[in-house]
Amino acid sequence: MKGLLKNKVAVGIILAIFVIGIVIAAVCINKNRNRAEDSGGKSVNLVIPDGESFDYQETETIKVGNYKKVEVLVEPDEEDIDLELSAVLDDKFKVIEGNKTIKKGDYAYVDYTASIAGVEVEDLQGDDVLLVVGKHAYMEAFEDALVGREVGQTYSVPLSFSKDYPDAALAGREVVYKVNIKAKFDDAYADKISKGKCKDVASYRKKIEKRLRKENMENLSELAWDALMEQGQVNKYPKQLIEEEVENLNMQYAGFAEISGISYEELMESLMMDEESVKDTAKDVVRDRMVAKTIAKWENFKLDDDTCRKYLIKLMEYEEDDDETLEHLYEDYEEDYGSRPKDDILVAMAKDYVSEHAVIK
Repeated sequence: MKGLLKNKVAVGIILAIFVIGIVIAAVCINKNRNRAEDSGGKSVNLVIPDGESFDYQETETIKVGNYKKVEVLVEPDEEDIDLELSAVLDDKFKVIEGNKTIKKGDYAYVDYTASIAGVEVEDLQGDDVLLVVGKHAYMEAFEDALVGREVGQTYSVPLSFSKDYPDAALAGREVVYKVNIKAKFDDAYADKISKGKCKDVASYRKKIEKRLRKENMENLSELAWDALMEQGQVNKYPKQLIEEEVENLNMQYAGFAEISGISYEELMESLMMDEESVKDTAKDVVRDRMVAKTIAKWENFKLDDDTCRKYLIKLMEYEEDDDETLEHLYEDYEEDYGSRPKDDILVAMAKDYVSEHAVIK
C-alpha cells in the first residue's frame, strides 16, 4: 500500500512538473513572438519603449531605403492636371452660350445609361462624368461617338464588344448607351469660369499645374516619406505593437463616432472599413515608427523638451503660442492620438529629415 502511494505521489510530481513546463514554454513562446535574432544569433526584444531609438534593420526586421536621396516628383503630370480640372469643373459646372459642337480635346460633361437587349444595366451608368474627348481614358469608341454632337442633346451610342473583351459581362455583347451631353469645356468656358484670367484651356491648365506643384512642395515631407516607404520592406511586425495600435485606432474611431453622434459600426461602414482594414492601418503606423526609430538611431536624434513641445504642437495643430505644459501636451496626445507620442515625434522628425535630403524632380 505504501509503495502504491509512493508511486502515485511520484506520478503526481511528474505530472506537475510536466504541466509547469508547458506553462513556462507557452509564456516563452508568447514572448518570443515579439523577439528576433540579431546577426550574432542573440535574441532581441522588438518592442522598444516610446521615444527610444533602435536599429530594426540590424535585426533584419525591416529594410530601410536610401533615406538621404529619396527622389520626389513634385511636377504634376497630365493625368494629375486632368483629374484636378475634372474636379474643378464638377464643382463649378455651368452652361454657357456659344459653339456647342463637341470636338476632340473638349471636356464633355455627360450623364449616361446603358442597356443590353433592351434591359437597362445599373452598373453601366454614370452621372456628372467628365471626359477629355479623344484622349480615350474612358472607351475609345464611346468618346469618338461624341465628336460632332451638340451640347444639350441626348444621343444613342451603340457599341459592340469583342468576344475576348476582358469584362465577361460585356464580351460579345452589344450595349446601347444613351448619352446626355450637358456641357463642354473649351477656350470660351476657360475664359468664363476664370473670370477672364485664363483666355484658353491651355492657360487654365497652366494655372492648375502651378497650383498643384505648390501644393506638392508644401506636402514634400509626406511625399518624400511615401517614396521612402515604397523602397523599404518589413520582414516582421511585432505582434504586441500591432495589437496595441489596433486598440489605439479603435479608441480614436469610437471617440470620433461619439462626437459625430453615430455608432462605431455606422462610422466604420461610412469609412468602408472593417477589422482587417484597421489592422492594415495599424501595420502602416507600426512600420513608420520602426523606420523612424531606425533613422533616429543612425542620425542620433535628440528628444529634448523644446523639440518635443514643438512637434507635439505641430502634430495636434495647436497654436504655436499655446501655453500648455509639456506634461499636458503629452496627456492630450495620448487621450486623442495614441499611446506613443514620442515615437510619433520621431516619425515627424524622420519625415522632415528625409524631405530635407530629398532629390526633387
